[in-house]
Amino acid sequence: MRKRRLFWLLLLTASLALSGCFDDDDDGGSSGSGSSGGSSSHTLIVQNNSSHSVWYLYVSPVEDSTWGSDVLGSSTIPSGSSYTHTVGDCGRNYDLRAEDSSNGYWQSWNVSMSCGATTEWVLND
Repeated sequence: MRKRRLFWLLLLTASLALSGCFDDDDDGGSSGSGSSGGSSSHTLIVQNNSSHSVWYLYVSPVEDSTWGSDVLGSSTIPSGSSYTHTVGDCGRNYDLRAEDSSNGYWQSWNVSMSCGATTEWVLND
């Protein structure tokens, strides 16, 4: 009887100790504001409804004075297609720029990227 109580006591102690280890909420010092659902990223969908392929895509915090790196890498966004980009540093505003191969471009300024949310940016001619 004593061994059975000890077993249950150890099992209860172990389950209480492990219960905090698998918490999905990111509330341990996240700097992003407007967090929703515990997600620590923002989804940006670029829908290309133009007649041109997009060769370059820049997603830069509004505080940055340069565009930074092209997030498409070696990919393109053909006419009629979409591209999904995950913004890891959410809870702030971004400037967006897409460019085609002949120096045409689209820009959108001061786009809010709340954590756990999705933004669709539609490119038209």
